[in-house]
Parts: sequence; structure tokens; C-alpha cells
Amino acid sequence: MALVVGIAAEIEVVIVVLMIVVVVVVVVVVVVVVVVVVVVVLAVVVVVVLVVVVVVVVVVVVVVVVVVVVVKVEVVIGGAKGRGLSLSKKALEYITAPFTNGQGQHECEILSGKEQEAAESARNWRNCKKNPGHEQFIPAQDFIDTFLPRLQSQEKREWFRSLINRTVRLRAYGTSLARPDEDDMAHLRGTGCLRLGTGFIWSVCKLEYNKPCFCNECHGNVVRKQWSFNVQTACHVVFNTEEAKSTKIDLFCDTDSCQQDGRMKSVWGMEVINSKPDMDWCEMLCATCDEDVGESIESAFMFWVFNDRLKPQDVSDLGLLSPGDEDCDLALIISHPHGQSKKITVGERRYRYEDNRRIEYNTHTCPGSSGALVFAYYRDTNELCYVLKFLPVHSGSYGKTSTEYKHQLFLFKKLFNKLWRPNSTLGELNYGYDRW
Repeated sequence: MALVVGIAAEIEVVIVVLMIVVVVVVVVVVVVVVVVVVVVVLAVVVVVVLVVVVVVVVVVVVVVVVVVVVVKVEVVIGGAKGRGLSLSKKALEYITAPFTNGQGQHECEILSGKEQEAAESARNWRNCKKNPGHEQFIPAQDFIDTFLPRLQSQEKREWFRSLINRTVRLRAYGTSLARPDEDDMAHLRGTGCLRLGTGFIWSVCKLEYNKPCFCNECHGNVVRKQWSFNVQTACHVVFNTEEAKSTKIDLFCDTDSCQQDGRMKSVWGMEVINSKPDMDWCEMLCATCDEDVGESIESAFMFWVFNDRLKPQDVSDLGLLSPGDEDCDLALIISHPHGQSKKITVGERRYRYEDNRRIEYNTHTCPGSSGALVFAYYRDTNELCYVLKFLPVHSGSYGKTSTEYKHQLFLFKKLFNKLWRPNSTLGELNYGYDRW
């Protein structure tokens, strides 16, 4: 009997142990199943998210491709119809407007006065961070010697040379107290800080009479000949007559040695006779009784007039146009970067839209280029290249100034240009206002 009881007790122990083992196994299985289910669910979620992301990316890419293709087609059609502005082109402008409507940075060169004017200007040229090395800037004399001989006719060479000869350097030695608080130069009001810019002789008038000269150098002395001429520049360079009277206009500053060899001539401004602050443009009256200066600028101006200033000039032979889309318009600027001798740069120009008078271009400029006249190239159906003369004065830049980027979304704009125009070499974005 005792033996039976002992066996029963052992059986009970075995049964309890088996039950514990079964429970443990069941718990482990349940935990494993739960973990597997959770992992599967997470995997499904990740896959779904990835699919959604891929779909969104594909849709965006398709939309961009469609827009670019449509715009390209419309541009070609528009070019065949005289470059008419298409609806899709307007839509593209609307898309890019937020990246180009912000106020840029003026490009006057402001000298500190801590060292001699020429030395500080040269140092700023060497240390420039916007265009280090200035590889895209062609010295005026090199342009005359290397590029102009490529033009087949003497008339074309003289026409182009007249544009170079009428580009002048401006040195403004005073800043008017009349500038408003929001003006870029407001912090210089009442100071004698030197501002450097560029201008263009728009018209010349010869006066022959034995009367007192009204130029600043003669102090009323009687002269036989006198010339008055108007210089166009940006309004932020010369704001009013007060500033015009303290602005020196340097003519024929074509080489680094022009001042030492006596070729450069200077006159003082007299008054601002026309101004459009909203277009950042002004016209300044100047005068000279120096016969060499007067006859030189008169000759350049009259050549321009007699050869019909409104007539486009074929300058294809210059070889300045890089291969690109047929709708690619180019812009040429003659300026005095950093107040140095005259330099010439060429780049791409954007279309001008009927509801936006701002013209944008990637032609290289630097502080000191403000006020330079912008000349545009466009291609006709025969792939020839011409120059349009009536364009804005250079007003400012969205790209790198001497120290920083002022236009926060410039990099996105640069990327967009690469998509829109794969052959574009956009490295900076500058602008001026079309007043015509």
C-alpha cells in the first residue's frame, strides 16, 4: 500500500512538471508569434512608406519633365513667331518669381579711405571673393587687339569701339543727406567716403562760341569751343545734383597705365538732369573745353548716330557666343570692376516679361560695375548674332558680393537654371531695370 502511494506521488510530480513545461512552451510560442507579427507589420509599414515616397518622387519628376518639355516647345514656337511670350513661359516665370523678386545687393565699390585710392582699389581687385582671379573679365585693350580684328568691316569695328570709348569710370566723393533712410547708401550720408561706379556717355553736343566756359575747371574763362555731354548711370551711384558736383568722370581709362601716360582724362559732374529712382537710373550733365577730349567723345557719339543707333549690328565674328540653345540670349557689359581699368564680360540674359521690367543676366560683374550699360545679344533665324543697345544700366547682384551671398535662394535658382537650360553656365545672377 505504501508503495502505491509513493508511485502516485511521483506521478503527480511528473504531471506538474509536464504542465509547467507545457505552459512555458506555450508562453514562448505566443511571444515568438507576437514578435513575428510586430516585425511583419513594421516591415509592411516601411514598404508602404517607401512605395509612397517613390510614387511622390516619380510624380514630381514627371511634372518637372512635362513642364520643361512644354516650355521648350513653346519657346521654339515662340521664337518662330518672333519670340512671342507663351502661356507656359509665363507660368514658368510665375514659378521662378519668388527666387528673383527679392532686393539684391548694389555693386558700388566703397573705399574705406585707410590707404591711397589706387592702392585700395587694386587690393580689392586682388582679394575679390565674388570672382577670384577675374578670369572672365577681358581687359578693354586686349578686347580691342584680339577680338575687334575678327569683325570683317571697319564700320563694325568702329561701332563697337565707340561703345568702349564712351564707357566711363565714376568716382563719387560725397553722399547726399537727401538720400532716404531705406537707401542702400543711407549709412554714408554726410560722409566723404569714395564710391566707385561706371557710366556711359549717352549724348554729346558741341558748342562753338567765344563765351565764358561753364565747366568746373575754367571758372568762367572765355573759350572758343566747348562740349556738353550726358552720362547715364545707376541712381544709387549718383543720387542728385549735390552728388553729381562731387563726382569725377574718368574717360579713356582703358589700361592700368592710362593715368600715368596721360591718356585718361577727368571732368567733374555738374547736375542730374533726369532721374528715375524706381528704375535705378539717372542722367548727369557734364562739360569739357579740352579739345582732345571733346573731339574724341564727339567722334564716337556721331559715329553711333550716323550708323543708326537703332539698327542692330551683326557681331557674330567676335566668337563670344558659346554653343547653346537657340533661344539663349547673351548680355555684354563694359565696366570698371573695383574701380580698375575697363573690362568686358559676356554672359546669358533672361527674357524680359511684359509684367516685369527687371532684366536678369549672369554676365560677370563686381563691385564698381554699378551703372554700366548692358548690351544684349540675340540670335535670329539664321543663327547670326546681333547687339541691342537699348537695355538697362547694371543695378545689382543676387550672387556673391565681396563677402557673402545676399540672395538666400540663389543656389536653388542656379539648380533650376541647370534643369531649364542644361548648357547654361550660370555662376552669378545680376539685374538691371529696362526703362524703355
